[in-house]
Amino acid sequence: MMYITFSPVHYNPYAQYSEGTLPNTAIKVIDDDTIEYDWQEVVFPIGEVSWPDISVNTHGKIEKAFRDDNSKIHLMVRILYTKTIPRIADLQEHEIQDGETL
Repeated sequence: MMYITFSPVHYNPYAQYSEGTLPNTAIKVIDDDTIEYDWQEVVFPIGEVSWPDISVNTHGKIEKAFRDDNSKIHLMVRILYTKTIPRIADLQEHEIQDGETL
């Protein structure tokens, strides 16, 4: 399980996104330490509590990441959309269970 805040960004077909970026973002929580973002796996090493370079390392796809006192990961991720803002992209933190795909 992870806690994720989704930051909506309208997809611009003329913008230059990083390789592998999809017009409608796909996110899946694999387990407590791993997510798939646009079909690319991102692992948060056990024992680490913050990742200050996460935005640079993920080309802005994940804006913030930290582990709380209960070892749960909190993320702020960019979610691209083409037509309407996804309901979950409300800038509120959501509890996402292992295996859940958004």
